[in-house]
Amino acid sequence: MIRNMKKFRIKQEIWETIQVINIFWTDERKTEELKDYFHKDMVATDTDRKRLETCGVFIAVCGAFTDYALKRFTYRSSIAIYYEF
Repeated sequence: MIRNMKKFRIKQEIWETIQVINIFWTDERKTEELKDYFHKDMVATDTDRKRLETCGVFIAVCGAFTDYALKRFTYRSSIAIYYEF
């Protein structure tokens, strides 16, 4: 019983951390805050298979992606609003 409770707490903490990370780089656009969640020498593989080496590069890519997605969403929303009237 205690072991299951510990597992649950660990899973809950992981899930909460993932939620905070997602909020930082999507909703709040605070990509600089991500540095507290990733190792400085991290390596990630982007969807186009390019290696992103170091936390700084990863955070820059997250910021660029968020900016691009927001501009695209705003542009498409403007078109949708224009055509509604």
